[in-house]
Amino acid sequence: MEVRVPVSLSRHEIMCCAGLAVYIYIFLGAMVFVGMLSLLAYCYHQRRIARYLETDNMNNNMQRHSLIDSFLEAGESEWQCSVCYHENHPAKRECLLCGTPQIVLEQAAVGTPRYHFGDHDTPLDPLQAARQRSFHVRRLNEMQENMHLNQRQRGARRRNLWKREKGDDGQMRWVRIEDCKPRVSILTSANPPPPEEYLFDMHARTSFSSHTESTVETELMLTPSAAASARQLLRGSTRKTAKITKRTDTSETLMAQDSVGFVRNTDDLGLVSWVPADTIRMSEALVIDTEEFPRASSVIDFESVAALPFRHKVRWFLQELDKVAVPWEEGHLLLKIRRDAVLEESMHLLMMIPAADIRQRLRIEFIDEPGLDAGGLLREWVLLLCERLFDGSYGLFQSSHVENFGYWINTNSAQLKPDHLKCFEFIGRLIAKCLLEGQLLTVHFSLPLLKHILGVPISFSDLEFLDEDLCKNANWLRDHSDVDTLSLDFTVQPFDANGKALPPIELVPGGGGIAVTDANKDEYLVALLKYHMFDSVHEQVSALLKGIFDVLPRNLLAAFDYQELELLICGVPKIDVDDWKRHTDVKFADFDHPSKAEHKVIDWFWAIVAEFSQDQRARLLQFVTGTSRVPVEGFKVNIH
Repeated sequence: MEVRVPVSLSRHEIMCCAGLAVYIYIFLGAMVFVGMLSLLAYCYHQRRIARYLETDNMNNNMQRHSLIDSFLEAGESEWQCSVCYHENHPAKRECLLCGTPQIVLEQAAVGTPRYHFGDHDTPLDPLQAARQRSFHVRRLNEMQENMHLNQRQRGARRRNLWKREKGDDGQMRWVRIEDCKPRVSILTSANPPPPEEYLFDMHARTSFSSHTESTVETELMLTPSAAASARQLLRGSTRKTAKITKRTDTSETLMAQDSVGFVRNTDDLGLVSWVPADTIRMSEALVIDTEEFPRASSVIDFESVAALPFRHKVRWFLQELDKVAVPWEEGHLLLKIRRDAVLEESMHLLMMIPAADIRQRLRIEFIDEPGLDAGGLLREWVLLLCERLFDGSYGLFQSSHVENFGYWINTNSAQLKPDHLKCFEFIGRLIAKCLLEGQLLTVHFSLPLLKHILGVPISFSDLEFLDEDLCKNANWLRDHSDVDTLSLDFTVQPFDANGKALPPIELVPGGGGIAVTDANKDEYLVALLKYHMFDSVHEQVSALLKGIFDVLPRNLLAAFDYQELELLICGVPKIDVDDWKRHTDVKFADFDHPSKAEHKVIDWFWAIVAEFSQDQRARLLQFVTGTSRVPVEGFKVNIH
């Protein structure tokens, strides 16, 4: 039996216990208070991050044609190039198309004229300013009259040489415009507002980044048994040109000479021929097959769109592309490929599906490489394809022998690549896909190839942009007499991929027995142009165009000239550091209160980038974003 003895506590011990309890309650209360403050601070911080990300995502999901709408700030106006008449952003100090420096005379706010040339901004007195302005205007006139322009400037200036004009029969035909000036609506200082249907078609569309679980994804990949081994390729050699005579300095006069333009024409039987441009009749309105492209505009007022300033044409084009592209929720493609067989597998997969499926949005996944394609993998995929397709050893393209470098079709592609026509059709699909996805090719095409894509007339002077030696020799032949002493006939000497001479090709039936004389040399030059621009490459060009226009409406690109098309496909030729800096998001440790040290580091970074060469800037941009090119809209387009 237990006996419990009551224990009594002294008053002092009771007071000590009570005091300890009070301290415990105070401590617990303080902990609760600190915890509540921490929770509130955490919630506030998370809300700030959420708001920041929400704003950032809204900017990233902005449609491309909406970005064009904010191209100019309030009070800004574009300046027109004095050589090619392109309208340039006021922040640009040289023309985007031809590289000609800006020359503008302004009246400063205090009444002192300021003369701008390049990056200089110097106040001048009125007499000095007048003399300066007169000097530069006179120099420009001399440049244009004497054709002391570089090849890039000549090519850009000639973009308005051919125009579609309505004849007495109401049909449109190609007409040569000697002054090379654009349509009047671009030149006038008070341009009428562009048609609303081309600029403000802002109907809502589903964002591709906010898809639901009900979307359809088509996965494309090759199984190991279906993957074919890469074919051993022969190395291609540089195309050789038989010289007529020694070089002359008269090729610059080609642009001023009147010559006939020729275009590719497909008849009702599907036969392709090379015909004079003025024999082709076209309708004023361009019709698009709405059965094949159900969302696209059925009729395009070509003249109204073509007369718009370039930035408005780009916005119209992006809106039309938005209609052609298949919305994400209706289906999209997932391309699973191996990095070491990126070209072979990509070509096989994208050529086996219908062209209509190419209009679906595309995501890329490299097998055995973890990664989420938020745009970077797609850009890397395009880069890898361009590196392979335009490598000279692959045999499809060769570099043009000109000052302004570009790629032209390799006439020996059939020898180097038996399935070359399939490859060119794939390249056409790739070009169309890049336009749909807003991606840029990392190469430049030669001017005649861009003309083929647009269906613009090709004339004798375009030889300058294909082979300068051939052009100068042909021009010498055109301008001199007694050409029969050269012992030429109506044939050309081709070479195979290894540089071995092949049997001569007759430019006309029985050409081997027809001597070139002063009486028939013009006919010879026309036949020579036809061979180099059409006969030797027409199968490859046809396959390339088929690939493009199986995916895009054939008439959608018609509103652009070849220089503008190059900007759309290849992007801006130079990287503007100021534009890059202006549209770069910087995330600080404290979102709202960056430190001086952080600002200092950022200033150091941009100072170093400004000192980089264009090649170094391109490499840095490639490392950061996955692409070395800047879209025509500039860095305003978010590339992450």
